[in-house]
Order: sequence, then structure tokens, then C-alpha cells
Amino acid sequence: MVNNVLAANISLLYNTNLTTIKCDACELSITVIEKYLQSNHTVTELEQVIDNLCNKTPYSQECSVIVDKYLLLIINLLEQEEPPSEICNQIHFCNSSKEYN
Repeated sequence: MVNNVLAANISLLYNTNLTTIKCDACELSITVIEKYLQSNHTVTELEQVIDNLCNKTPYSQECSVIVDKYLLLIINLLEQEEPPSEICNQIHFCNSSKEYN
């Protein structure tokens, strides 16, 4: 149920510009990651949940990059109590001058 609601909210973001989509998608994904970590899920469980969520959105590629390339870094930064917006800036999803790789 939660994943369906998140996927619907993410789909609403699709109508904005690409930079905003990447940033909003990143922040939402990190918020989901944070909530799952607080529920003591394993990294493997977290990867599966986020991959499933990514596949339900119109920007599955950007979402998958967050999981595949940055998940361990994101977890580390969340453990240091960095907010999602700052994490997204650090991995260049919310910085219009840089693209993700």
C-alpha cells in the first residue's frame, strides 16, 4: 500500500522539468530508504523494495541509479543524520550543473 502511494506521488513529479524530477525523485527515494532503515530492514530487503518502487515510476532509470550506485553511501550519510536534500546535493541529483553518471 505504501509503495503504491509513493509510486503515485512520484508519477505526479513526471510533469515537471528533468532537473526537478531527478531532485524530487532522489529526495523521495532517500526518504523511503530512511523509513525502511528505521524499521530495521536489511540492505538486501531495502534494495528489493526500492527497485520495485523504481519500476513503478516513469523515471525508473534515475531511480535505479540511486539504488545501484549510491545506496551504501546514502545509508552512511543517513546514519550521520544528513537530511535527504543534502544527500541529493552531494550525489549531484539536485545540482543542475552536474548530471549523474
